[in-house]
Amino acid sequence: MQPLPSARTLALVLTAGLAPIASAVCPVPQPRIVCAEFSNSKAVLIATLRASRFVRIDGVTDGHLYSFAVKTVLRGDPGSSFAVWEENGSGRAAFEWKVGGDYLLFLAAHVNQPTRAWVIDGCGNSGPMSQSGKTLAQIKPTGASSTVGTVYGMVSTDSWTTGVSDVLVKAVGNGQTLSTRTDQTGRFVLQLPIGKYTLGAARPGWSFAPESFGYEDPQDLNVTSGYCAQVQFSSAGK
Repeated sequence: MQPLPSARTLALVLTAGLAPIASAVCPVPQPRIVCAEFSNSKAVLIATLRASRFVRIDGVTDGHLYSFAVKTVLRGDPGSSFAVWEENGSGRAAFEWKVGGDYLLFLAAHVNQPTRAWVIDGCGNSGPMSQSGKTLAQIKPTGASSTVGTVYGMVSTDSWTTGVSDVLVKAVGNGQTLSTRTDQTGRFVLQLPIGKYTLGAARPGWSFAPESFGYEDPQDLNVTSGYCAQVQFSSAGK
């Protein structure tokens, strides 16, 4: 998974003395689809918010450290209790944290420090359980017998939101090449057998490159059973 800079972004790093992760724009493509966030999260779970503590990191940055107790683990192993850090800024999640409330959390990564706080993507699908019924319904157990994964993607101009149609998207790996073309909105879906792949995008007269503010890296995809990814290519000039 590539770094996740975002505008409502990540619920960020941990504890006094750590530098905050910079906020930028939401990774693309948007919206973040549930299966891709699930496949690429370190842990996904339902947890109860037990405590919220204000923390000042330096003279400029402050925020809250949220402590949780695990109720149901859907993916990964966050431990029986864990913490999430959220900076007091534009990177805050788009929902309200309430002590005693239950939350569906997609944990993107953790900071390898003694207190080991996790981060979430503020542009993703984490949220209060009272608002997460549709999201939870989209989380499907991965069958061990599945032999393919699915890549959802977009090819755009440098605006990120204006799609480019009829772009040939190729996946090379496992001794084979599979391809598809973008639709009128610049979107594509490609099913790939289990294995490692490099994706590229091409159209005569155009030049495309993997979007640096994208989610997964299309040039380094490890497709596992039932895997789901979300990638974007943007114009690098004609």
